[in-house]
Amino acid sequence: MIEVRDLVVRYDAFTALDGLDLTIGDRETVAVLGPSGSGKTTLLRAIAGLVTPAAGHVLRDGRDLAGVPPHRRGLGLMFQDHALFPHRDVLANVAFGLRMQGVSRPDAQNRAAETLRLVGLPGFEHRAVDDLSGGEQQRVALARALAPAPALLMLDEPLGALDRSLREHLVDELRELFTRIDVAVLFVTHDHDEAFALGDRVAVMNAGRIEQAGPPETVWNQPASEFTARFLGWNVVDAWSGLGNGNRRVAVRPDALRITADGPLDGVVVQRTFRRDHFRLRVLLADPGFALEVAVRDHAVPVVGENVRLDPDPDGIVELPSSVHG
Repeated sequence: MIEVRDLVVRYDAFTALDGLDLTIGDRETVAVLGPSGSGKTTLLRAIAGLVTPAAGHVLRDGRDLAGVPPHRRGLGLMFQDHALFPHRDVLANVAFGLRMQGVSRPDAQNRAAETLRLVGLPGFEHRAVDDLSGGEQQRVALARALAPAPALLMLDEPLGALDRSLREHLVDELRELFTRIDVAVLFVTHDHDEAFALGDRVAVMNAGRIEQAGPPETVWNQPASEFTARFLGWNVVDAWSGLGNGNRRVAVRPDALRITADGPLDGVVVQRTFRRDHFRLRVLLADPGFALEVAVRDHAVPVVGENVRLDPDPDGIVELPSSVHG
């Protein structure tokens, strides 16, 4: 088990991690989801020992890792840019970490070849890394991080540089791989689809802290803060009779707003955008005068300027804590 307790990391006057707490259980995959600049990469680097915290602790099975150098922590980190050695072939790249640990060359090469088979690259041992596709380089980097059998595998936006179709394919492969390997995984990304597809738990990160963590379906359906709701694409409004009782802050899921002939909310479409499998409408309400994002999958999609009535599904409305407005 890896425990991060009250971790603080500062770069001069900037606080990158601000009292962050997170636990990764054995054989658990935790996806950390957050925007650029939220501290995701700094979290990985602090756990790996590549940056020194100003305060707090990183523990492995109860042992504080303060002062333990990166190569002695038994943790694997796959960088966003893969950081492969162009002057080494695939086998030598994968065996590098093992050789740094003092493993003999034959044993390191055998383990590296075994790991290449695990990630679907048998027969690639003597290929030059510059001759590989982006997806193949990603697998080599993953094999290199896995070869030393780390207690925790950390992945820093590993699919970010790949095109969408390849990312979607590799997400499925990674999920299958994570279920087969006996390793805890910490996966950081800004992509909602990747986080919810890969994580046993999803932790939403903002400004150096974890806003919310839990099973993917819980985080997606029950955002616990205004930031989480907005980041996941929910509407955040002050409720009135159309969306709840009293003047409370609520989050409304866009697909919970249905267009009907007699819905209680009256508005006009001011924007219409196609999103692959649905249309996203922006509807300006006549009363109280703010706009809502509405997801529509019907064939008859209203056009800009058309008047519509919305009927909110109560199951898609979540009341937010009154103390959290940003």
